[in-house]
Order: sequence, then C-alpha cells, then structure tokens
Amino acid sequence: MMMKNQGFKIAVLLLMFSIVFVACKKDTVKKSQIVYDGSEYELSKGYIEYYGLENVSPNSYYYDLLLVSPEVTIDYTQGLASGVGHGIVIELYSSSQNDIVPGTYTFDALDTYNANTFNYGGILLDFDFANIYNKATTALEITGGTIDVTKSGSEYEITCNCTVTGGKAFSAYFKGSLDYHDFSKKKAKDNKSIFLK
Repeated sequence: MMMKNQGFKIAVLLLMFSIVFVACKKDTVKKSQIVYDGSEYELSKGYIEYYGLENVSPNSYYYDLLLVSPEVTIDYTQGLASGVGHGIVIELYSSSQNDIVPGTYTFDALDTYNANTFNYGGILLDFDFANIYNKATTALEITGGTIDVTKSGSEYEITCNCTVTGGKAFSAYFKGSLDYHDFSKKKAKDNKSIFLK
C-alpha cells in the first residue's frame, strides 16, 4: 500500500511539473516592444527604406529601418508621418542589395559603412511624429550595441540590445513583416522618405 501511495504521489508531481512547464513556455512568448528604464513600449509594424550602394570593395548597401507603435501612421505617398507613439529608427548597412541580410549588426562609431554595421539610430518615446521638433517628445540617440536580424519567409525577427546617450541600456524586439520602399533610383525632390526632410 505504501509503494502504491508513493507511486501516486510521484505521478501527481510529474503531472504538476508538466503543467507548470507548459505554462512557463507560454509565458515566455516574446512581445514586440521596447523596454527602457523599467517601462515597456509596444511595437506593431515596421518599414524598410532602401537607398542603394554605399561602399565598394567590399560592397555594402544602405537601409533605414523603422519600427513603430500602433498609434503611428506612415504615409509614403506623401512622405508624412502622424500620431503620438513610440518607435526605433536605425541606419544600417547590409551586404545585399536585395534585403537586410540576417546576422548581427554592430554599432560603428567610426562611420565605416561596412556591411553588418549600423552607425546611427534612436528610440522615440511618446514621440510626436507629425512634429519632430516638439520639445515635449523624447528622442534618445543610440551610442552602442548590437542588432540581431533573422528571417523566415517574409517574417523578420529583430532584437536590439543597445545603449543611448547618457549610458542607459535598452532592449527591443520585433517579429513581423516589414513594408519595403525602394528610394535607390529616385531623385531627391521625389523622395517620400519620412527620414530625409
């Protein structure tokens, strides 16, 4: 009888462990967000702007990456942005003219424009996208760190671990498709980028 009770207790414990394990796995699903100074800021959509060849031998190609929260609207037909929300802006350099190649991109303070580097970026918190000079909004320039990019089909996973002016660290994660815009052959006057004003 004692052995049966022990066997039953072990079975119950194993069942409880498996339930807890499954619950923990569900809880670890990553959210698309910026985490900065103890607060979380949702990210829901992303954009790529492609500008063409930057360096030769070896070649590198210039992309702008923008990830934003649901409150932000980007209109590429007019080159306008609106809404008060959150976002990340990154200027990075890929070895491919067709896409941001999966891999690790490292902050480059020397502006070498080499592939797998980025030399400018910032996080935008409670930011007025229609009025970028509004002093009440928060824009913090990235000063170091790495960005990891993976891709499966049309879906990207982007993970940022960086620092901003003042030395504070932030992390960010985004999973989803990116809306692509090619500015490599357009004249400056026809450029509808929201970055270049």
